[in-house]
Amino acid sequence: MRTRFCGSGSGATAGLSSSARCASHNTSPKRSEGASTPLSPCGRGVGGEGFSSLFLSSHLWPLASRLFSLGAIAGGHRPPEAGGPSSAKFDVLLLKFLLFVVLIAGASRAVAAEPADAAPIAALRLNQIQVVGTHNSYHVRPPAAMLKTAIAVRKDAKEWDYTRQPLDQQLDQGIRSFELDLHASDSGWQVMHVPIFDPGTTVATFRDALQVIAAWSQKHPRHVPVSLLLELKEEGFQLNRRRFRQPTAQDIERLDEEIRDVLSDERLLVPDDVRGQHATLFAAVAAGAWPTLADAAGQVFVILHETGANRDAYLAGHPALEGRAMFVESDPGAPHAAVLIRNNPTDPQIAELARQGYLVRTRVDSQGDWDAARRDAGLASGAHVLTTDYPPGEIAAERAFAFKELAPARVNPVTGPENVRGELLKEPLGE
Repeated sequence: MRTRFCGSGSGATAGLSSSARCASHNTSPKRSEGASTPLSPCGRGVGGEGFSSLFLSSHLWPLASRLFSLGAIAGGHRPPEAGGPSSAKFDVLLLKFLLFVVLIAGASRAVAAEPADAAPIAALRLNQIQVVGTHNSYHVRPPAAMLKTAIAVRKDAKEWDYTRQPLDQQLDQGIRSFELDLHASDSGWQVMHVPIFDPGTTVATFRDALQVIAAWSQKHPRHVPVSLLLELKEEGFQLNRRRFRQPTAQDIERLDEEIRDVLSDERLLVPDDVRGQHATLFAAVAAGAWPTLADAAGQVFVILHETGANRDAYLAGHPALEGRAMFVESDPGAPHAAVLIRNNPTDPQIAELARQGYLVRTRVDSQGDWDAARRDAGLASGAHVLTTDYPPGEIAAERAFAFKELAPARVNPVTGPENVRGELLKEPLGE
């Protein structure tokens, strides 16, 4: 494993926002999972022995009785004879004293046990957190006349009426995952949605996008890892063959070259970093080999959001992504399996796939389809990347999807340690 930009946690709450330790999105993650465990003010289950077993402890009762007797005798009050007139009063006093001792002991156990059980946030692994991402992260609204024309041609064009903030501003708003649509051309990979009808973008090329992210990353060296999903489009070739072409194996190879050209080895998380000595990437993630946040702080990783011929071209000669710069959208159990796309947040398989070690991306909404129940399902699902079409800064705050205080991540409600699930993370990691 290469040396990373990192810092180590300095206690049970390292990396947690001091003003947000009791906050997640809008409900406690424990409650959203339907857990019946009593919750502390920060939403954690209160551990320790049951009250009755603690009260009847073989060492506590004799000790408390002895202390009470010594105190009573010192004060001039000897225990009455059994059945005497003061026996009942003495028993009531003894019970009150024992109850006080038990409550103090129980509180001490609860307070003392929590720090011992809480793992430093820097020790969490990449598959133990959740982040918020944006769909079509580059998009700029078409001019009104063009949008009207596009809607007349294709009904889904009405969903193009939005503009994303520049990538670095989204990062400042807590976004930690992007999605880019790429079109192959003689001048390189162009970023846009649909040529002619919806070409607006905040970054003209893939290299431009990488440079914006790299520059922001250098200014924030211990940030939560940022992921970048790449979708290779064919609309460009279909609408303008003089400018665009269908992606070739050489074009796909160029993606790796541009990634490594812009992002240094220290700033880029690649499949080999996860695979390590395992035979396949799948074997590594099944063994829990995702890097810790301490090791991955300040890094970027790229996911080829493709199946079929484009993915096959990228995997050729690299079945477990040996030597590759990108992860790929995977099939469970395949040698390259590490990242899965499950866009329906109510999919009951998401939680189990997350427990198996996969990194899962889902969509909590889509343009024109804002639904609170779907968002809540995504938050509770265990998916690691929660992609939204309604990020902060674009719509009314009450409808924007983000973690409280624009936190860059929170502990995963399914795969994270139980005593810190749903806790918000703060940056720089490790401070």
